[in-house]
Amino acid sequence: MEPAYSVLVTGTRGKSSVVRLLAVAFRSLSIPCRARFTGVVPTEIAPGGARPILRSQGGHVEELRWWLRSLPDTEAVVAENSAISVELQPLAARWLRPRLIVITNARADHEESWGPGDGGARRALLAGIPEGVPLLLGEEASADEALLTALRGRGNSLLLLPGDSGGHDGANRRLALATLAFFGLPAARARFEPFLVDDPGRFRILRSPSGGLLAFAFSANEPASTEVLWKRTGWEAQRTSVLFNHRRDRPRRLRSFLPWLTAKGWEGAFLCGSHPWRPLSDLRWLPLTAGRELDGLAARTGRLFGCGNVAGLPLDGLEGFEEVRP
Repeated sequence: MEPAYSVLVTGTRGKSSVVRLLAVAFRSLSIPCRARFTGVVPTEIAPGGARPILRSQGGHVEELRWWLRSLPDTEAVVAENSAISVELQPLAARWLRPRLIVITNARADHEESWGPGDGGARRALLAGIPEGVPLLLGEEASADEALLTALRGRGNSLLLLPGDSGGHDGANRRLALATLAFFGLPAARARFEPFLVDDPGRFRILRSPSGGLLAFAFSANEPASTEVLWKRTGWEAQRTSVLFNHRRDRPRRLRSFLPWLTAKGWEGAFLCGSHPWRPLSDLRWLPLTAGRELDGLAARTGRLFGCGNVAGLPLDGLEGFEEVRP
């Protein structure tokens, strides 16, 4: 039986958060919903709660088809288009057959596969949007004139969400509520907090076991989002050190961050994760491999702002760290 409500979420930032919020919103209206996203930890959300998706090897787009085929009858299905390859972008919509596609934004990302800049991201994401399916654009996507120009004339109805919600979290919640409204559901009755599952990659300020502060912004994987989170700390760069977690399979990400990393005048600037292919005079590489080393760095610097990539040590090395404030 086809679900009454099926939603595919695409974009470069905020996809997992929107999927998570939609699953919660449907549940708060007593509508059985199953949702799936990759995000920081691949996760499935069912009526009984959330559970991690365990993998024996790296992720693959075929996981989505397997997951959809295994679903019992349910009223609502929400999924993230997690494909990176441009050629694989169309598969999620082909398998899910969504009644609505939500677009969060189109920022420079995965430049190794998509090409440089926002234009590469737009071209890749457009490859995954079939004609005729209604599109709901989030606040950022609604203000992206180049994206709107590319979408017009494709046979998709466009629903825009203009305005400034006053923050990233608020924008995602507005987008989830607008999705409910699209289906004619009572969005005003939806509630998030009673059922919202914690996101391990969310931004927060942590105190390390030895007393240093760590701004956990590793999930913001491009400079614009990172700058927004940096401003939320209220810290001064001259009294803060920055730590960029580098992935060897994302070399262009480090390249795109370098102007931002080198322009702040940090007290200290460090690089962890994979060793870069070439030396970077502005960043000192640290072979951090354990949580106690991250704790030691936070304690020595006093204030440490972490960014770049969340996979690896940033997520696995937080034992003993305690949240101070969001």
